[in-house]
Amino acid sequence: MKTYEYNKFNNLDAYLKDSNTALIYFHGGGLEAGSSKEFKILAEELNKVGVDVYLPNYRLYPDAKYPEFILDAADAVSFAVNHKKYESIYIGGTSAGSYLAMMLYFDKRYLEKHNINSEDITGYIFDAGQPTVHFHVLREAGHDTRQIVVDERAPLYYINKEVNSDVKFLVFYAEFDLNTRKEETELLHKVMLNFGYNPKNLDFNLMPGMKHCQYTHTKIFIDKVINFIINDKRNA
Repeated sequence: MKTYEYNKFNNLDAYLKDSNTALIYFHGGGLEAGSSKEFKILAEELNKVGVDVYLPNYRLYPDAKYPEFILDAADAVSFAVNHKKYESIYIGGTSAGSYLAMMLYFDKRYLEKHNINSEDITGYIFDAGQPTVHFHVLREAGHDTRQIVVDERAPLYYINKEVNSDVKFLVFYAEFDLNTRKEETELLHKVMLNFGYNPKNLDFNLMPGMKHCQYTHTKIFIDKVINFIINDKRNA
């Protein structure tokens, strides 16, 4: 593992195996806590099957303000994309990290600043992410964090026209997830279908009997991520 500074604010841990496939994965923590170190085991397991992994840190509350953490996430992806010419790139995250990954995909502007089309990314992994405005972004704006808001700060806001996408999605959410997270994730699924996403490319996984991210560091989760990436490589 090597640590690189990918912008003037942050670094990332790179677990490299000289692969032609890479995953950039963002940790959770409500945009106010957490560390890239949380996904060391996931990175090591992916290394075993020949996948490079980048685990970025990003700016957090209270020092960060919206959308600085999303800008950091885009910088991290740009670093990985330019670090080596990969045939396949995956972007993912857990909880708040999933919100970042969703924003990078649905709001095309963040990656476009780096001359990256989010539709050219091979696949995305959204684990327990919030497709509406993240509750701590609401808090920053002085709103009740229980509100459901869909505006330019929400991934769902950008699903507003018919799509013809080859991108593949692996999505996880818990039966007893935070507040309305389960229902919001299921709404994301329905809206994506309604706007033309191929059902074969949408692998939504309800984790029965589980609470928020309770399954994330288990073998079940890691195996699903590995299969998502490896099977996709074999079918490419």
